[in-house]
Amino acid sequence: MGIKRYTAQQAIDILVAAAQGYKEKLAGRIFVIIYKDLASGTIEHKKIKFTQNNFQHLTGIKYADYVSPRDFYKMCLNKMLSPHKIRFNPNGFTNMKLSVLNYLPELLYNKFWIGESINNDIHINADYFAGDTRCVVSLGFRRAKEDYPVTLKRQSIREVVKKENPVCLVLVREIADKDNWEFGYIDHKLAGKNFTSIKDVAQLYLGNNIEIVQELMNRYTREE
Repeated sequence: MGIKRYTAQQAIDILVAAAQGYKEKLAGRIFVIIYKDLASGTIEHKKIKFTQNNFQHLTGIKYADYVSPRDFYKMCLNKMLSPHKIRFNPNGFTNMKLSVLNYLPELLYNKFWIGESINNDIHINADYFAGDTRCVVSLGFRRAKEDYPVTLKRQSIREVVKKENPVCLVLVREIADKDNWEFGYIDHKLAGKNFTSIKDVAQLYLGNNIEIVQELMNRYTREE
């Protein structure tokens, strides 16, 4: 099945909705993804930061009037984009990104996999990817002091990573609030089986609040 070719106005509608979701779920937040590395059998983690500056790059859209990535994001939120100034990438990547852009805000809040990249992208190489278990969308990240998103693909994670690893737990907080961690996602069966190792990783971020991990796991166990 071919990729839908969007009009400029359709692209704007997608951008506006996705920017709102990005604001509510991702922008200005730190995520800690705790997962089981199936190759080693150990519990590992990634720390990721999402900022306003990341949004435009994930859309594949260029704007005729140069604006900064931050301003482009704000224009999406404020519905200030002009269809006459929307520019698509001629290789078709923009349409592919737009077709899955609205999946982006919820990706890290639902069951997903994570894995090291096979580095087969001739345009932008990501160090690793997170992808939904329906194998529809993959989000690539680059390593840094705090890793950050660099590419969005309409592609199964199984096609872009060496091995997909199951995610146990996702911690999330606002960048400015260093102490107020919340739970973005938890696989209570997997987390329960690996609780001791997960607790050790979570302790690095939660400090003396590790009891909230146990409390949440107990709640999920009761609901099962």
